Order: sequence, then C-alpha cells, then structure tokens
Amino acid sequence: DQAITFVLSTDDVDRHGDVISADGWVLDSYRENPVLLWAHDYRRPAIGRAARTWTEPHRLLANMEFAPTKFAQEIASLYRTGFQWGVSVGFKPLRFEERRDEKTGAFLGLRFLEQELLEVSAVPVPANRRALRRSDQPDLHALTALWPVLESQVDELAKLAGEIADTVAELENSTKGGQQPEEARDRALDPVANIIAALRSGRD
Repeated sequence: DQAITFVLSTDDVDRHGDVISADGWVLDSYRENPVLLWAHDYRRPAIGRAARTWTEPHRLLANMEFAPTKFAQEIASLYRTGFQWGVSVGFKPLRFEERRDEKTGAFLGLRFLEQELLEVSAVPVPANRRALRRSDQPDLHALTALWPVLESQVDELAKLAGEIADTVAELENSTKGGQQPEEARDRALDPVANIIAALRSGRD
C-alpha cells in the first residue's frame, strides 16, 4: 500500500505549553524499531511502521506504512479519506529546560532540547497542532477508487463537453464576427478531448 507522509512534530508551542526542538531528535533507536502505535497503547500490536524518518528545519517527518490487519487498515482508511489527520510522538527526554514568561517569570512549560524518539502514535487529536498528515501529497487510493466512476460516466461526460463547447463557440462567434463556429468549437473542446479519450481507453 501507498505510504502516508506525516509531520510528526514541530518546534511550535504545543497544547501543553511545551516546545520540542526539531534539531534535537535522536532517531537511531527508533529506526531500528520504527513502530506506529494506536494512541500510545504499548499493550496493543503495532498498526504500522515508518519506512523513512527524517528531519527538516523546524519539524520531524515520516513515511508510514500500515499493517495488513483489519484495525490497521481501518485507521489507514480514516487518514486516506480525511476523517483523521493527527499523530503524536512518544519520546524520552535527554535534555530540557523550563520555559518562563519574560516579564512575570511564570512557568509556561518545558523546552526539550534533546530527546530520543520511542514511538509514533495515530491519534484523533494531537498535542501539537501541526502534527498532521501532509495534505500536499497525492492520494493514489482515492484516485484509483474514483477512476471506475469516471469511466462509467465517460459517454455522459463527452456529451456534456460537446454541449459546453457548442455554447462557447456560439458566444465567440457572436462577439468576434468572423470566426467560424466549427473552429471555435474544436478549440474549446480540445482541453477535454484527451481526458475523454484516456477514460475510454481505460474502459476498453
């Protein structure tokens, strides 16, 4: 199955008031046992694994593959269809300091400077607001599911495209005067013609 890319953590202030430094991640141990859990439940079997884990400026990311079990595939489906987005990290703090208000000295939370990644969990609501599935990646599963629907409607789409092209041709002819309706129609129809042809070839 297609892996899903997640932003696991960023160095933004999270809902607990803590900050996890993106350049402080220690990933060696996790890469040897790259588990994806459900809601930080260490008693349940893993629902997936990280095929790749890496850092970028200000964030930690991973490509996650889901296990071929019923529950794991159910969770994967929630992500792929947009019903769930969040993830969360379980880690062991190695170095940290307190965050305090500059004016009042009030305790705000912790700033983790170095931390060992232990596990990643699929969760409905993450502590870090930005720990989400990346929304800019193409969803091949969704496209694959949509293709048969498009194929079944190809003749109707072709008819509709022709009607739209006729309307465009009439409008252009009435405004430009000298242009032939057939030329305007063909030009208007060209952008969709290739799509219709591709759908028909897939159906055949």
